[in-house]
Amino acid sequence: MSQVYYGTKVCTAGWKYYIYWPATSATGDFRMSHKVAQWVNQNEKAMKKKNITQQVKEIQEQFGSVSEIRVEARNNFGDIVWLKE
Repeated sequence: MSQVYYGTKVCTAGWKYYIYWPATSATGDFRMSHKVAQWVNQNEKAMKKKNITQQVKEIQEQFGSVSEIRVEARNNFGDIVWLKE
């Protein structure tokens, strides 16, 4: 059986974060999307000091229900990290 995923895209000055989790409900997914985006934006300064792999691990630790995280450079050139469970 296929699993439906819901996600959000968060852009900071240097990175684009694509974060997905198993869909629950319209309200629950909206709240989770808001929570994830808010956390990434509030922690942008601290994340900037870490390498891209550490950033992905920190997002996963903060939000345990997240099943996929992709981070790529904002300028479309450079590194891409993808965590997929």
